Amino acid sequence: MTIQKILFVICGVSVMCGSVVLTMVHVGRTDVTRVIFLDVGQGDGILITRGSYQVLIDGGAHQRLLLEKLGRYMPFWDRTVDVMIATHPDADHIAAQIGVFDTYTVGVVIATNAFKQSRIATAWHSALERSRARVIMANESVTVHMKNDDEAAGVLRVLFPRVATHVEAIRDINDTSIVTHLRVGETTFLMMGDLSQKQEANIAVAPVSVLKAGHHGSKTSSGEEFVARVRPRDVIISVGAGNRYGHPAQEVIERFLSHGATILRTDERGDIVYVCPFAQHASCTRQSYARNK
Repeated sequence: MTIQKILFVICGVSVMCGSVVLTMVHVGRTDVTRVIFLDVGQGDGILITRGSYQVLIDGGAHQRLLLEKLGRYMPFWDRTVDVMIATHPDADHIAAQIGVFDTYTVGVVIATNAFKQSRIATAWHSALERSRARVIMANESVTVHMKNDDEAAGVLRVLFPRVATHVEAIRDINDTSIVTHLRVGETTFLMMGDLSQKQEANIAVAPVSVLKAGHHGSKTSSGEEFVARVRPRDVIISVGAGNRYGHPAQEVIERFLSHGATILRTDERGDIVYVCPFAQHASCTRQSYARNK
């Protein structure tokens, strides 16, 4: 092999290694927290990351798609999802989590005792049992810190149900949804699952920066009183393009717009990412990526 060829090979390997290092730095940085509203089609999927620490809320209905998303945003050497939250046992929220149980080590699962008789719910429970993850019943005392006790890195709190047994008396499975509130620096996020207007009065929360709208923007959620109370700057609507349910409802879109909110839909924007620097009074900045083809 000539000297020129040897140098060419060395340069090529150097470029490849440099690309890998840059990717590792981008995905695995520990000085930022990322809140990613995943484009999972007609469903919900939210990934919160700080370095190699992840919290996954729901995940949509398609295992392969969710695993592709996790591979994109998690360090490639990291095979652990630290906390996984199943807001309620509808397929468009938990079906893809079955693939997570089978592919990653899941440390903690936060769920409720809401029961739904379905093939997907049964398969999810079987996967949970195989995983041997620690299970925590959701209640308002449950708190997840993204970095020790440092609130600047992110603190996720369960707002609903307030007590673990609250869901037993609820007939509508959407109204058993776990609602979570995340604060990272000066930015606040409220994730509503599929909670309907009937239960929104039970959510004790001040105005927030970002609202993940309940039930994919359905008219059964996001009532006028609730929207006026939380006054979100941004509203994320996690929804599939051309879905058969007609989500989001036009009246809900108009309600948010009348309160000055910016509406961001995953079917239009793709993954919607908030990057939050590690500083007590910093605010998160928003990015978005092309939606799924």
